[in-house]
Amino acid sequence: ETVDESVLREMIDERRIAENLRTYGPFSGTEAVLMEAARAGADRQHVHEAIRENAMTAYAALGRGETNPLSQLLSGDERIIRYVDPAEVRSQLDPTTHVGDAPARARRLAAGRATRRRAPSPARACRAG
Repeated sequence: ETVDESVLREMIDERRIAENLRTYGPFSGTEAVLMEAARAGADRQHVHEAIRENAMTAYAALGRGETNPLSQLLSGDERIIRYVDPAEVRSQLDPTTHVGDAPARARRLAAGRATRRRAPSPARACRAG
């Protein structure tokens, strides 16, 4: 492990990242809930309004220091669960399902940077020789 890798590891607070995902991540799944409801025949504008109302309630709860209730609110809202099963709503709001291939891309990027830092550039090699 290089010094740069060690410093980077110290700078990344995985606990804080996980906490932020738990707290704010569910908001990023609301579009998927909207799309799923629309596919099932819901009026997009009505579902959008239901999501907005619940999101504002959830955001207010966060402001009071409470845990994010968005998943419970949306999976219990009749305007939504009439079209999307509550379990599917909760699944769509799970932020761990939103990252796609980002973890693999981040590892490749980090590995590439670590490799470049270990290998001297041709210009440095010429100056050193």
